[in-house]
Amino acid sequence: MHLEAIAWTNITVRLADLKPWADNPKTITKAAAKRLLASWKEYGQVQTIAVSPSLIVLDGHQRLSVLLAAYGANYKVDARQSSRELSEDERKRLVV
Repeated sequence: MHLEAIAWTNITVRLADLKPWADNPKTITKAAAKRLLASWKEYGQVQTIAVSPSLIVLDGHQRLSVLLAAYGANYKVDARQSSRELSEDERKRLVV
């Protein structure tokens, strides 16, 4: 099966509109969450959050959870949106 190449588009999105991927294998400790938030406050958004066309988070779950807790659902972030939905295998390879 040959899948169409993925193109990425820059978007700005509210945290409330993002949907965490249920099978995300990554977790974050409280200490790492504190460091992530401190970095965000000092440098701003350096990395984007990768999302699918339906706004499922592909990469950036830790940033999403930390920012939701700190700034709330209406906070806006920059994201990179894929041109098509990724297969489960593609999602797993992307986050690892």
